[in-house]
Amino acid sequence: MTKLWRGLSLMRLGSGLGFLLPFLVVAGCSQVNQLTRIEQQTLLGEQFLQSGLSEQQSSDQAEPNHDKLVEWWRQFDNETINLLVSQALKQNYDLKVAAANVLESQALLDSAFAGFWPFLDLSYSPRRNFISTATRFTGNGAGGFINNGSSGKFSSRHAVTLSLSWQLDLFGRLRHGYSAAQADLNALEQDRVALTQTLIANVLRQYVALQTARQRLRVSEQISVSRELTLQTVDRRYRHGVAQTSAVDVRLARENLLSAQASQTALALEVELASHALDVLVGQAPLDRAEQPHELNLAQLVELDDQVIGIPMHMLDRRPDLSAAEFRTIAANQRIGVALADLYPDVTLTGRLGTNTNSLSQFFSLDNLIASVAAEVATAIFQGGRLRAEVAAAEARLQAQAARYNQLILTAIREVEDALAGHRLLDQRIEQIRQQLNEARQAEKLAKQRYSRGIERLLVVLETERRRQSAEDLMLQVEQQRWNTRINLYLAVGGDWLPAQTQHLSQVTP
Repeated sequence: MTKLWRGLSLMRLGSGLGFLLPFLVVAGCSQVNQLTRIEQQTLLGEQFLQSGLSEQQSSDQAEPNHDKLVEWWRQFDNETINLLVSQALKQNYDLKVAAANVLESQALLDSAFAGFWPFLDLSYSPRRNFISTATRFTGNGAGGFINNGSSGKFSSRHAVTLSLSWQLDLFGRLRHGYSAAQADLNALEQDRVALTQTLIANVLRQYVALQTARQRLRVSEQISVSRELTLQTVDRRYRHGVAQTSAVDVRLARENLLSAQASQTALALEVELASHALDVLVGQAPLDRAEQPHELNLAQLVELDDQVIGIPMHMLDRRPDLSAAEFRTIAANQRIGVALADLYPDVTLTGRLGTNTNSLSQFFSLDNLIASVAAEVATAIFQGGRLRAEVAAAEARLQAQAARYNQLILTAIREVEDALAGHRLLDQRIEQIRQQLNEARQAEKLAKQRYSRGIERLLVVLETERRRQSAEDLMLQVEQQRWNTRINLYLAVGGDWLPAQTQHLSQVTP
């Protein structure tokens, strides 16, 4: 851009355009203020509450790189996850829409850049004339017309015109408009990265949901088998007339089995729906998914050590949604410059060069050459305060966008804090549920042993079976929540927080 303006400043306008010099003197008065990130740096200048990061650890964190996509999903070390993410990055239609939006914005930026240059138009106008000489008006007798016997004559004219129009950007309207378009393009690029990160997180969440549903279904199947054995035991005792065994006991045991079977059917539907949702995310029609060769074990999640948990807030600088908000703030600031420039005159230079001849062979003859040059200065005299109101509106839009940017920063900080707190507390909850599950299994085993010896009631057996099922199901759901919390942490910081394998953004463009 600097070379462009240097080139324009060296062009000679001619002595006849000296009246433009006053405008050159005041040119640049529509400049807008440069944006600073004082308030944002205050928000991002601390460490997270949940982070025990030392100063040395802070210096070891990965630096933001907006041109790279950190392959954080590979930290889970699961081949199926890697395959699904790769498929989604290539086939997801939402990413294709985002890529098309970036191309559109690039075209609009190119269109804005074209305004810096003179516009040249070439026109060619051939014309064929006919003048009749068969009759002429005499003014007397026989209607005043006589016939001279001649039919008439033809003539041809050829006109070629080269027109030039150049709007001088003395007050920065084109310059600020171009800068705003550039910021819009950068914002859309970051939107595409944010959508990519969100898509990857959704693929992982859906895959975890699918595997959780499958494991819950298997547990439900095992519980149904166990309750069927209980029903057989109760029915056998009833048929043999064992004391304290009645038809009510048989009905209760059967109801307990049917309840487990109903849960099993509901979980089978949940597996189907989760599978369909995952297929759509990776850009394909729902398929009948068989068991994955690399099935995810929810219990095998790499623990976060103290160093990895330590995350400084400045890592949020690489979050694409925050980068997009910053670029949109820059664009809003530049559009104030556009509105300010509209308060000043528009200066346009025009020129025409052409020829008008009755023979193509005389096109380049100087005798037929036509040329003109002119300058036009147009300014608004009275528009009822519209232009000042547009400046005020542009300033208000900047304030609103800056507030949205700050709110996004606070939301990002909260998301990281939530994820870190979730990791810390979910680990404790899982350990507590693991103990709860162990007690429920032991209680069920003991109750069945006592019932078989006739010293325990059936209701106690059925209650222990329900408690064990509830604990089994809760354990799997909390494991799923723990996985989702880890995924949310990666997403909240814009990827991994330690140096990791990266992929260039051009490699994931659909």
